[in-house]
Amino acid sequence: MTLRATWPPQSCPAYYQFPNGVQVADISEHLTSNGGQVVQYVARSTRLDGLNKGEVLKDLMKARDLLNREIRRIQDAQ
Repeated sequence: MTLRATWPPQSCPAYYQFPNGVQVADISEHLTSNGGQVVQYVARSTRLDGLNKGEVLKDLMKARDLLNREIRRIQDAQ
């Protein structure tokens, strides 16, 4: 699968855009709601170029909480 930017760059914050043109939304739209949000929080807080929203630890803690929620959802479905 080739990922392409589907959102106009001007409507997407810079911390959700990557140098190759891929945007976090291009990935997260193929995931569950919780999974997509985890990817968004992790992607914007762990960028190697340092471009982030400025709340790195807070974003990672939110990602952890959402990941735990997704794990519980899957466990409950089994």
